[in-house]
Amino acid sequence: SPTTLTYSPHEALSFTWTWDWQPSQEIQDSDFLLNDPDNRRAEHLEAGDFHQHDFSVRYDVVDQVTLRAGVTNALDAEPVEYIQSNIPNRNQEGSLNDVFDFLRRRFFIGANPKFGAARD
Repeated sequence: SPTTLTYSPHEALSFTWTWDWQPSQEIQDSDFLLNDPDNRRAEHLEAGDFHQHDFSVRYDVVDQVTLRAGVTNALDAEPVEYIQSNIPNRNQEGSLNDVFDFLRRRFFIGANPKFGAARD
């Protein structure tokens, strides 16, 4: 699960950093190549480590409006090319394709208005 750190210099403003690190995952046991050495290259037995960094900022303009903005996958991390080449097999059971973020870097901005009076 990701690690999140939030810094709020005052209650109306906060900065958040989220780090999603996934250690290398075994795709196929190396013994598999003993029986069928031509099945895949040895470097395709593991997925490799994956790191993703997300940054966001939130600011409460007034009590009824919060602005937010950020970047997801700020360093444009990509899983190893071997995993990316299997995207069409995304729905196969046991596939690693649903574990990694294939959308690359993206930005967002938004506002959250609150309508109506607050009640005690």
